[in-house]
Amino acid sequence: MLRRLTLSLLHAHPAKLSIAKKRFAAALDPSFLEEILRGDGILEKA
Repeated sequence: MLRRLTLSLLHAHPAKLSIAKKRFAAALDPSFLEEILRGDGILEKA
């Protein structure tokens, strides 16, 4: 369940990167990881 939630958050993030690149960027940059976990930009997409 946690894996599905994580994939949903990565997919919904507005950055124009692949899921793999978003995962890599989140591993390297704690602020990007925090941005994904907070859900920044998800509501702006709608």
